Amino acid sequence: MKSSAAGSPFIIDTQLSGYGSHSRYVRLKCGIRVYMDVPAGICPNCGHTHTELPDFIRPYKHYESSVIQEVVNGKSTDICEADESTMKRWKREHQRMAPHVETLLRTVLSASVTSY
Repeated sequence: MKSSAAGSPFIIDTQLSGYGSHSRYVRLKCGIRVYMDVPAGICPNCGHTHTELPDFIRPYKHYESSVIQEVVNGKSTDICEADESTMKRWKREHQRMAPHVETLLRTVLSASVTSY
């Protein structure tokens, strides 16, 4: 198992030893709560257990990524069953991280332009 930690600020580029899985739930766009088994593995470098999340789940969030993104973009809050305070927290997190993400993207862009 190779970890890519989708949506995580940490990318682990090493082979994880199989550890097992655990149950995780996510609320889909349609409002249904789905339970799924997600694989986990132990990193030989740090000894910690890392979970392999699918692309549509963000770490530490229970709502589908597309729902969170629509709320953050201001497209629709009607489809989301989350509390108003939760949606405000998502927006604050996005505003706090936006400058950091912009800096990372500019760095990647400048590195790719200078490499030609």
